[in-house]
Amino acid sequence: MRNLHYSNKTESEIKTVMTTVGARMRDGKKNKNRTNFTAVKSQIEGQFDIYSNCFRNNDLEHINNTLSLSAEQKDTVSYLYESGKTEPSQLWRELESLNGGITILCPICGHGFALELDHYVPREKYCEFSLHLWNLIPLCHDCNHNKGVLWLDNNGKRIIFNAYIDQPSTNDFWKVDVIIQNGFPFVKIKVDKTKVLTEGDKIEFRTIEALKLCTFYEDCVNSNLRDTIYEIQQDRITYPECTHENLWNERKKKLMAI
Repeated sequence: MRNLHYSNKTESEIKTVMTTVGARMRDGKKNKNRTNFTAVKSQIEGQFDIYSNCFRNNDLEHINNTLSLSAEQKDTVSYLYESGKTEPSQLWRELESLNGGITILCPICGHGFALELDHYVPREKYCEFSLHLWNLIPLCHDCNHNKGVLWLDNNGKRIIFNAYIDQPSTNDFWKVDVIIQNGFPFVKIKVDKTKVLTEGDKIEFRTIEALKLCTFYEDCVNSNLRDTIYEIQQDRITYPECTHENLWNERKKKLMAI
């Protein structure tokens, strides 16, 4: 797992983004979004201050929800994210610029491209943070949807690695076993729990378990292995004068060059 740079906007500027979007809301026949937002604006601003302080202190798990909102007001506040048509796009462009290019690799799995913004603190539970820019983290589709509303475990510990504030583990706690079945290699991947020592290790381990990343990596590696073996078998037919070892070495060179 790896870190990402988060928005450079100040706490005041982040609140301004939220209030600007809220000011664009209008009352309709079926909802009173403008009226609802006006009524709760000061409460949301106060919650933004709480989030920003906890974020800077890496203490998000101790956020307190002190809001007293009606169901309709909660819907309005949660809807701020959809209402901000330009703001999420602007955030994407800023994050791409801060993180080295026009595409961002998923900071959790490191495999897919981050194409979606995840509400780290779930807006289903904390609707007031639906448009807090530090709560929106780029993830790939699979990690985002597998995470869902995961937030705290039964002990009040955060379950999912936060690419903005958590430090990636420096311990090599992965264990990979190669198994031969019917003449073909397969890998089994797991975490050596005896090497999960630091708080950084522990949150990564909780993330790996929650998102079933060991199974995900096994599927990726075994799929690539099957494809590579098939290609070598085809090369063996095309180039019968070459040994399996030579064909494998050539394949490794190509893989290492990617």
